[in-house]
Amino acid sequence: MSRLLRSSAALLLLLALGCAVEAATVIQLDCGRTNADLVTVNRITTKATVKCPANCKAAGGTIYGTGTYTHDSRICLSAIHAGAITNTGGQFTLYYAKGRTSYTGSTKFTIKSNNYGTWPHSIKFVGPALQPSIDCDKNNYSRDVVGVGQGVLYNRTKLTVACPKNCLAAGGTAAPLRRRQRQQAVDPNAVPPPPQAAPLRRRRQQAVDRNSVPPSPVAVANADGGLITIYDFPGLQSYRGSTANTIKSSNYGSWGHSYRFKPVANLTCASTNAQNLLVNATVTKSFAVCPMNCFSAGGNIYGSSAAYRSNSRICLAAHHAGVITSNGGMVILQYVKGLASYKSVTANFVTSKTAAASPNAFKFI
Repeated sequence: MSRLLRSSAALLLLLALGCAVEAATVIQLDCGRTNADLVTVNRITTKATVKCPANCKAAGGTIYGTGTYTHDSRICLSAIHAGAITNTGGQFTLYYAKGRTSYTGSTKFTIKSNNYGTWPHSIKFVGPALQPSIDCDKNNYSRDVVGVGQGVLYNRTKLTVACPKNCLAAGGTAAPLRRRQRQQAVDPNAVPPPPQAAPLRRRRQQAVDRNSVPPSPVAVANADGGLITIYDFPGLQSYRGSTANTIKSSNYGSWGHSYRFKPVANLTCASTNAQNLLVNATVTKSFAVCPMNCFSAGGNIYGSSAAYRSNSRICLAAHHAGVITSNGGMVILQYVKGLASYKSVTANFVTSKTAAASPNAFKFI
């Protein structure tokens, strides 16, 4: 089987199984697997735990380099050559490495590797891993930066990446909490088609980054670039645009997946905003996740969906307001000024209590 067909088959297998490339996940490789399609490791997923079968020496194949290898070298054969495993196979950490101007071949453990010149990407078997990085035109449409669920290769809820300089000048289309490929009318929950594997014949005249995607910038705090942490976030029914830091984002309707740059609070059924930590006069909006069965857990809430006293149980209030059910889920809290008094209201089988004045309150949006 050719390198092209073998790489494509391995990629389709990963997609079908929904394999996640994280430290806790072991990716099963075959002897012919390479990283030519930049799926196993790349500039974003800079390391992965993989496992090779036995007898990859007999399977043969071509590898280039010593210690650091071109990314289209056979991974398992390179691992034996590097001493990461023996011919009996085994598990190890595979690292993405930058391309080199030259690769020196050698003979180790009866395996001969080849010399090669300039090549854009490499693999190696000794850390540390590189800092994950993205380009100005990178979006999360394929959910390869953050995302979880069926059909997602990497299953990450958050990732810290390095952004380059001058992404403001690069421009692109932005919408709050997500980035859209504007010219495509597609199912937002669909998994994009797999990338094409590298051709059998080396393209000496091209050093193409096959991890690039259509233009649409990930926002950074300033034009100097730097490290940002991206958090996976559910899709919303609508997205409201705004202008901030000289960048204008657009309005948009329903979309299947989102991301954001601030973490989402994980609440318990007993959580309140009594200390004004979630929302307050300065931080007027906050996203949070309620667990299941807060209706059964009970507790006290004060007021109505227009305003709940800050010492109300947030998740029970969310059930009362109708924004979640007993299954829990995402809520968006909005800070509001406290009321002179809070009335008792029954809604969704929950009865709130009356209460005296308070300086702070919250509602759901």
